[in-house]
Amino acid sequence: GDQAARYARTREFLQIVRRLWTDDTVTYRGEHFSVTDPTLAARPVVRGERKHPPLYFGGASAAAEEVAATEADVQLFWGEPLDDVAERIERLRQLSEKLGRE
Repeated sequence: GDQAARYARTREFLQIVRRLWTDDTVTYRGEHFSVTDPTLAARPVVRGERKHPPLYFGGASAAAEEVAATEADVQLFWGEPLDDVAERIERLRQLSEKLGRE
């Protein structure tokens, strides 16, 4: 599919994974995925306030940055000039703030 569809699918996948790590059962109906009451036999160990492993994500397009700001815990960067990375970090900060995320 096109870029927008790929990132919409990625967003749904990340939402499902996070919920599988933290909820007893998950029911999810999206445009790309649908699951009914799956469970994980082995769950991540909870340490402190974090209830799941960090979700890492990489992508430089506007669609990727939106998914990163919405769903990811860590943004990955490529070997880019530092000024370009600084600009992307600032865009991600602004998106995250707008979404109420740190």
